[in-house]
Amino acid sequence: MMKRLYVPILIFVVLQVAWSLFLSLWIVWYVRNELKIAALARQLGLENVGRSWLILVGGSILLLMILLGITFLFVYLAREARFNRRQGDFISSITHELKSPLASIQLYLETLNLREPPPEDTREFIQLMLMDTERLSLLVDNILVTSRIRRRKLVLDPVPVDVFHFIQDFLDHAMIRYGWNREVITVNGEPGQFIMMDRQYMEVILTNIVTNAIKYSNKKFSLLIDIKAEQERINITFTDKGIGVESKELKKIFKIFYRSRAIRKSGVQGTGLGLYIVRDVVKALGGKVKAASPGLGEGLTITLSLPKAIQSGK
Repeated sequence: MMKRLYVPILIFVVLQVAWSLFLSLWIVWYVRNELKIAALARQLGLENVGRSWLILVGGSILLLMILLGITFLFVYLAREARFNRRQGDFISSITHELKSPLASIQLYLETLNLREPPPEDTREFIQLMLMDTERLSLLVDNILVTSRIRRRKLVLDPVPVDVFHFIQDFLDHAMIRYGWNREVITVNGEPGQFIMMDRQYMEVILTNIVTNAIKYSNKKFSLLIDIKAEQERINITFTDKGIGVESKELKKIFKIFYRSRAIRKSGVQGTGLGLYIVRDVVKALGGKVKAASPGLGEGLTITLSLPKAIQSGK
């Protein structure tokens, strides 16, 4: 990566130095000539000659504007280059994410077509195929939601929902849909805590958070979900024991297509869309999201802070 950045950074630095030297020479040349003209005017008894500092000030301002323009252009192009690189990684990852479950489904179907396996094997094959289709469905949902967010067409239908019961019901159904081990997911909280949520999009949020926790836990998956009321908001905290994130990357992980360096090194495939979707949907619900991690190998904590629902008659 540093090799890719070396040439444009070098060109940028050389341009900045060249413009700075040119500006310095321009000022020195003008001042010296201005002094000579002023001295000659005094000898000849002329007035109002050689006192036009407007040219110096105006020229300096124009050159500074050029310097700022070059700087902004470089920053913009650098951001576009990073975005294009992440987009390329996304295309590569999504190709793998699509190919793996499709290949698995095809293998099971070919097995069922070529021979008649025992009933227990057939049930297992069907269950595995259903899990793969759920993976594909989640991927398609993430792409569609991302498209709506990018086009600013994310339309929510928030209603008051008991967040504790909603999460419990979600996990019970998800255990069957995704094959999650419900026993290693602990939910702390009490019923009767209502927030305004769109049920469909809240399921997308929970699915992405729990899926990430499972995917990046290196086979030691456990998740603690803590629900606490705080004044006018309810905080939902998800703490896993995964590979963690470096402190300098905590804010970046919510950017589209971004995948932390530790995750890229782990070789685990992903699209870089999950937490981007979580952030924008939570924001659309009037909430906030933040991440915290003690360091690499120490897990990750995602906290959703959502406004309480105003209950009628209270």
